[in-house]
Amino acid sequence: EPLIQAFRMTKFRSVCAPFTQVRLSYLAKEMNISEEEAEQMCVTAILEGSIDALIDQPAKVLLLPEPLSADADRSAALLEWSRQMAERFNTLSRGTRKFSHERPESAT
Repeated sequence: EPLIQAFRMTKFRSVCAPFTQVRLSYLAKEMNISEEEAEQMCVTAILEGSIDALIDQPAKVLLLPEPLSADADRSAALLEWSRQMAERFNTLSRGTRKFSHERPESAT
């Protein structure tokens, strides 16, 4: 049982990581559990100090003051890497087009 709970908490954190607001219905769907179980996981995580968050019960939303750090940092790094790769690709594409339109000079 403790191993299963640890696994579920890890999954819970990874689902919530990039967000500051998570609907309990989304959390339940991603974790393949009921909304009531999702809310109970949120309560447990808050009481254990695993996350700093509030639950808006009428709206059924988990409110996090900021994205969970490790996964959010990883997401930000991947986004920056992706942007840089796209920039390099565009630079290379422009250079390749320039060379493909040039005709070699014939030797006379």
